[in-house]
Amino acid sequence: MTWGGLTPQSLQNLKTYSQEFGFSIISGDLLLLNGGWYVTHTGLIRLARRKHCVGIDVKPVPEFSDLSTSRWAFKATVYRSRHCRGFVGYGDADLSNVSPLVHGAAMCVAETRAVNRALRKAYGIGICSVEEIGSFAGHSGSAGEFKKISQPTNGKGNYGGRTVCDRLCQLIRQNRVCRVSAPQRHPVSSEPVQYLPVSRPLPWETAIGRNGPRTAARSRKP
Repeated sequence: MTWGGLTPQSLQNLKTYSQEFGFSIISGDLLLLNGGWYVTHTGLIRLARRKHCVGIDVKPVPEFSDLSTSRWAFKATVYRSRHCRGFVGYGDADLSNVSPLVHGAAMCVAETRAVNRALRKAYGIGICSVEEIGSFAGHSGSAGEFKKISQPTNGKGNYGGRTVCDRLCQLIRQNRVCRVSAPQRHPVSSEPVQYLPVSRPLPWETAIGRNGPRTAARSRKP
């Protein structure tokens, strides 16, 4: 395997991380970004298992979290043994410090960052984890390569809809296709799936209405 731009210092650091912590490139424990090594969440979890970590406690931090702006903060505590008092790490994430590809999963990113920092403290790992950086530095493509779906318009992360059904309806109307399976003449059909244009309201929209299900009938005047 050939690594472009790998300096002798980077090779020496790789050897040190492999010998001291048992990190493996093949297993996905380390990534090389902009000439520096970053440990991954997978590598940290595998290290904790090899070291017989007894537990990881993760809790949200409400005073540093804001649901309306999709900002999350977590506190993680790693216990190396039954008598360990714990190594604490904090992680936060919002739309300003995560990749656009994971804007809908800021809470998961914050939790992962907290766990990674606590594990790095517990086992003396000086290099940063790849999940803790603001965006994926290794991506060199332009943002136009990814087709964006509509982003939240009301700042609450619900994409301007009331339910998940509303969100699905919006996506289907944007693509203007409806999936219809071909009739099967055999237990296993080899006929391709047909896609027909949608020119009428969706069935569930007719049943529950565009503004959601009716909760109660209006009282009639005498």
